[in-house]
Amino acid sequence: MRQEWYPMGKMKSLWIVLAGLSIAPSIRAGDVERPNIVQIMADDLGWGAVGYNGQEFVKTPFIDTLAENGMVFHRAYAAPVCSPTRASLQVGYHTGHTWTDRNIRWHAKGFRKASKTIGKVLKEAGYVTGAFGKWGFGGSKGEGKVLHQNPVIDNPTTLPTNQGYDEFYGCLDHVRAHTYFMSSLWEDSPKGPSGLTLTPTGNTVDAKFNRYCHDLYAQHSERFLRKHASQSRPFYLQIHYQIPHAPLAQIEKVAGWFEQYSDVDTAGWSDKAKQYAAMVTRMDRSIGRILALLRDPNEDGETGDSVLEKTLILFTSDNGGYRGAGFTDRFEVNGSLRGGKGSLFEGGIRVPMVAYWPAKIEAGSDSRRPVDITDVLPTLADVAEHPAPVGIDGVSFAPTLLGKGHQRQRKYLAFEDHQDWAIVGDSMKLIRWSENGGHYALYNLKAAPGERYNLLSDKESSVSEKHLALKEEMEAVAASEGVTHGDAIGKAWARHNGHNRGDPYYLTYHKWQGSHDAAVGKASNWSGKGRPRETWVALLANSSPSPQIAHLTQRVEFLGIEIRGEAAAQTVEVAGSGMLIGGNEVRVSKGGRLEMAGGRITSRRWLTILPGGQFQGYGTIETTAYNSGRLKVTDSLRIDGDFVQHDPGTLRFQVKAPGIKEGRLKINGAVKLAGRLVVTLEKGVELSLGDRLHLIEADSLEGEFETLDLPTLTEGMQWDSSRLYQAGMLQITED
Repeated sequence: MRQEWYPMGKMKSLWIVLAGLSIAPSIRAGDVERPNIVQIMADDLGWGAVGYNGQEFVKTPFIDTLAENGMVFHRAYAAPVCSPTRASLQVGYHTGHTWTDRNIRWHAKGFRKASKTIGKVLKEAGYVTGAFGKWGFGGSKGEGKVLHQNPVIDNPTTLPTNQGYDEFYGCLDHVRAHTYFMSSLWEDSPKGPSGLTLTPTGNTVDAKFNRYCHDLYAQHSERFLRKHASQSRPFYLQIHYQIPHAPLAQIEKVAGWFEQYSDVDTAGWSDKAKQYAAMVTRMDRSIGRILALLRDPNEDGETGDSVLEKTLILFTSDNGGYRGAGFTDRFEVNGSLRGGKGSLFEGGIRVPMVAYWPAKIEAGSDSRRPVDITDVLPTLADVAEHPAPVGIDGVSFAPTLLGKGHQRQRKYLAFEDHQDWAIVGDSMKLIRWSENGGHYALYNLKAAPGERYNLLSDKESSVSEKHLALKEEMEAVAASEGVTHGDAIGKAWARHNGHNRGDPYYLTYHKWQGSHDAAVGKASNWSGKGRPRETWVALLANSSPSPQIAHLTQRVEFLGIEIRGEAAAQTVEVAGSGMLIGGNEVRVSKGGRLEMAGGRITSRRWLTILPGGQFQGYGTIETTAYNSGRLKVTDSLRIDGDFVQHDPGTLRFQVKAPGIKEGRLKINGAVKLAGRLVVTLEKGVELSLGDRLHLIEADSLEGEFETLDLPTLTEGMQWDSSRLYQAGMLQITED
């Protein structure tokens, strides 16, 4: 049984105040009001280290309050170690596509100038942004073992102040954060280089290290809340606590460090066990302070200024917990999961995650849908009503949080850890280790979540054909996701360690600089080096005052490509044997037009047509298509995937003659309809009583159009739409 704990003194009052959170309002209908956002990340907190996941010894009452009154994600994932998770969180790409897949010095190149971080996205959306705590990039570790004095900025591009954050206080380098008594911390300042300056913490040898940096992070994040909670502009507060990362013993220098456990018999606990428990509970208490300030920002005892119900709180960890540290066995910080920090087993990459938004998320709800750290960026962009960056690996889980809307799916999650990798599906997981020429393990996580039974046994003859086929499928996924390559960090690491291995493989950003009638696949039409490839994230936009067309008549591949008009329309025409590949996404944004005259468009994920974007033509789309703009079918168009139309999307058919299959949309998948349907007739086409228009053929049809805009019929005839949502057909009947 879990031990009950009621914090004493001021924290007892806080617990009483928060007791009213036990019943959350039901989700309101209508548009989602843009929330304030508080995103909290612990450091090395294992899946089983929190009470709501079964922890019986370490006290986490406020985290548990979030879980009881929000949504628990049972299968949330991160990278095996710190820096890769922090890079993936910020940019929405997994470690197969970023510079960073391990905690080594080259991690300082975690972002580029062109990177679209959470900070940049939410700042564009109108949020005031602040980051506090362990950032992980852009600075050196400093000098000395405890104080880590005199750090310097070594990569300005990756600094929070250059990545969309208005305010910052914390530690830049992840190695510098291997102490809790730094002599100074970085703080935003207009007078400092790149908007940062070093602020003394007060920690000196003479002062006996009395300023625990976790408390400083907490104080500055609370100050941010007090400052911005009363303003009309929404805020985004990102907190990266160092707890419970080592060193553990430094907590003993803090006065009253173990008083939270004065009512518990800890006689059998080791020193490290006591330190660990005290640290985690200290962090939990800081989260309680955040909740209290959201409920009463000016701390006057009244809640008329509360912003709690219009704030989304997301809590998680950067990787799994310690393993083999003695006290971890007592606490089972990773639950029953195998492995721990630094491992591709579940104990290393599965982390606690809770989302809390009392006005929107149903209390006590949970999700067993696999999500990972890359999903945070698109989710926050979604609730902020702002487009996520094109082509990212992450997928918004906002529809899951809110219980409405269409939840996009991805079949697998991908992880790269130097030369090792893993692919995680709904139930199956494949790990590939590089040692000894490479070996594999396939696990059924639903049947045996502890990963004790390798379905690819040592005896090849005993392995079922089904599992061998699944291994091949997941290997192909790994290759397509880029995790089978050593990325730039892998190559640098290989050179540093004297190995002749590691292949540079990471995403790069490119902009269109071609003129009217230029070829999409020609290298000179793009910024950067070479012609488009599968690691390119590209913006094909027209900034000239006149409409422009770009042509694609061959195979051209990107990781993600966005077609957009700025000063005037930009059209991309795919014709003949042309094949446009967007590994993660092909996106048509406002002012952009994608026209097909034959040819193919393909993606592992989807084609997205945003409001103001247009698609028209005929050919084959080999992916799921999402339409919130205008999609016009001029001849036979085939979609090998699902088709989802959102309001205010328009689906338009140009009909050449009634009854024939031309002008039809054939979908080898499911269809969800909303928005508007428009049917137009080519010049000279006349309709008669009994005519049928075959518009949509699909595996299944769901939803309805809000508006039907159909050709005017002569007197005595009417449109019969009774079979539109069953057979995709309109018929003319007698009025």
